[in-house]
Amino acid sequence: MTRDPKNRVLNETAQIISDLFGVESESLSLETRRDSISGWDSLQHVNLILDVEQHFTIHFDESQVASIETVGDLIKAIESAQTLKA
Repeated sequence: MTRDPKNRVLNETAQIISDLFGVESESLSLETRRDSISGWDSLQHVNLILDVEQHFTIHFDESQVASIETVGDLIKAIESAQTLKA
């Protein structure tokens, strides 16, 4: 994943994923799927959601959590939650 300073959400989310799953953040893209990351099972999905909610001080609803299949889906959910929070 590129390190564009203009895209803080993307960069910080990539770092959270990297820290949680032990993958290089540079290897992630918006198209990276849950099933392509070792260890991203249902339990770790919950841990990822909790880490992201805490980091960005947001809250996802249940339908958002269930629909996240890619890094891009997660970014969209974060941006949506931030908009609702504002």
